[in-house]
Amino acid sequence: FLQPVDPVLFNIPDYFDIIKSPMDLGTVERKLKADQYPDVAAFKADVQLVFQNCYLYN
Repeated sequence: FLQPVDPVLFNIPDYFDIIKSPMDLGTVERKLKADQYPDVAAFKADVQLVFQNCYLYN
């Protein structure tokens, strides 16, 4: 959850066929520190996306 999914490392070549908007908590943290979220809703959406992607792929 802390780093972007590496389809080669995890031998999941179809990952990007299924997950169209990848997100991880490391990216969320970087965006937060860089003040790239216009509001709390955008931050919340990215955090939820991390777990939605996990559920969708698995």
